[in-house]
Amino acid sequence: MKKRYRTIGMIFMKSLTGVLYLGAFLVLGFVVSPWKVWLADYLESVLAQQGFDNPSLTVDGVSGDTLSLSRITVGKLTLNDVNIHYEPEALWNGKLRGVVLDGLHVSVIQAADGWQVQGIALKPASTQDAAASPVSGIPMTQAALKALPFDTLDIAKSVLTLTGLGWDARMPFSLSLREGVTFTAQNIHFKYGKTSVNIPDFEISAQLKADDTGWEGQWRASNVALSSMPAFDMNGTLTLDLKGLALTGTAQAKDQSGMKGRFHMGYNFENALGTILVLDQMSMPWGGGVVSVKNVSVPVFGNKALTFPVRAAKVSIDDVMRLMTGEYVRATGTISGVLPVIVGRDGSVSLGSGALKADQKGQLSMPPEIIPGQGAQIELTRNILKNFEYEGFQVDVTQEAHDEISVLLALQGHNPDLYNGRAVHLNVRLGGDVLDFIRSNVMMIMQPETLLNQEQK
Repeated sequence: MKKRYRTIGMIFMKSLTGVLYLGAFLVLGFVVSPWKVWLADYLESVLAQQGFDNPSLTVDGVSGDTLSLSRITVGKLTLNDVNIHYEPEALWNGKLRGVVLDGLHVSVIQAADGWQVQGIALKPASTQDAAASPVSGIPMTQAALKALPFDTLDIAKSVLTLTGLGWDARMPFSLSLREGVTFTAQNIHFKYGKTSVNIPDFEISAQLKADDTGWEGQWRASNVALSSMPAFDMNGTLTLDLKGLALTGTAQAKDQSGMKGRFHMGYNFENALGTILVLDQMSMPWGGGVVSVKNVSVPVFGNKALTFPVRAAKVSIDDVMRLMTGEYVRATGTISGVLPVIVGRDGSVSLGSGALKADQKGQLSMPPEIIPGQGAQIELTRNILKNFEYEGFQVDVTQEAHDEISVLLALQGHNPDLYNGRAVHLNVRLGGDVLDFIRSNVMMIMQPETLLNQEQK
């Protein structure tokens, strides 16, 4: 089925171009007619014939080089003021010196068959338009940039509202287009399912590539807040062409956690649902060591659970055991290894199969009540672990079923207070409430579900 509507870029650029050409006509008409009301009525009728819903505007004035309009509404699209600057000779050729828009409010909605600017009922797109890129109306070459009906464009104090399939965003913004483009936005609010992102300050600065194949530039975002995650400062690079958008970036937490990372993403217009966010590296200090993930591919859309192989390097065993058991266990030494953290799209968190192993010898004190079971052998194990000096210490986590795991402590060492300090090998399986405690604490420390807690489709 052909797409019913034109692409976002085509809609915006063609709509703006149409308004500007009509504005140029209005300037010429005003020269020969003293009645601003008549001209406003005539312009409204022309806009209506072009497919704009219930257009309304006011002609404020015209001089030898400036046309001023105000209180413009087209359906749900509103605009406070438009100032069109021109030179009479260039005006005859349809070229304006500059356009200044103030207080533009535009709402764009994504339907199953395309995008639509509310208030603009454009005719169905041709087959060629239906297959075009969503940014096909945006100039991608120097020649296309120079062919615009204006030399400069400034948009101030404006708001863009986007409503996609399952997501929405509100973006107060300003834009300046000259040889390059500068886009700034404040207090952006984005929501996808249960995931909420707030960006107080965002900026893009881009220029056309030297080889005339699209745009390239830099972006930055300050104090990015994702639910209960710490706020981040981010920056990176971007490229935009008719095929898609590519981003690279770095992130640094603003709190004392030390969390930081690198990532990249490619958004292909022909396969938007296949968009992948790649976490090149994310790390944070914890327990005297470092926990990190590397080269993790995260499908942006979908409903499958995501697995993050979390690597621990020289992390305090005492902190790990507290994570698993609360304040009960005391231990010395450090531990390293990999434990997969599995995050469901509904926000559920569980552990996959993995292992952590002690980096050196140490001591361990485990209270009897944390070891489940009954019998002489269990009681003996409890007594030995009250004061245990280990030479080997390993935590094995096994994923046994959906959302179920077992945790096994493999210990080698002795208790100097029992059996003349004879060496023993112990396997201690943790279960019951301990597993729920582990799960809740993994959520508290990692909190990855705040990034990916999306509604299942």
